[in-house]
Amino acid sequence: MPFDLLSALKRLESNLKKRLSQRAQRSRRLLLLAILAPLLSLIVYDAAARWLLSGSRLRALINTAPESLTLDYNEATSLWPGRITRGPVV
Repeated sequence: MPFDLLSALKRLESNLKKRLSQRAQRSRRLLLLAILAPLLSLIVYDAAARWLLSGSRLRALINTAPESLTLDYNEATSLWPGRITRGPVV
């Protein structure tokens, strides 16, 4: 009988170690996601802003009714979401 109890305790210990390692792995994944999600969103924003601001893409979207509003610029960048900086005025 003591051997059965000993083997049951060893199985229990093994299962607990497995569960704890799974929780630790899940916690590491969540931490990695919490760190990478904002960084990836800023990278995607930067790429989309550069694509939209370069050339005439933004102007074509805004200047649909030129009698009410016209947008024109030579150069523009956006380093932070919501902030657009225009280039030097010539």
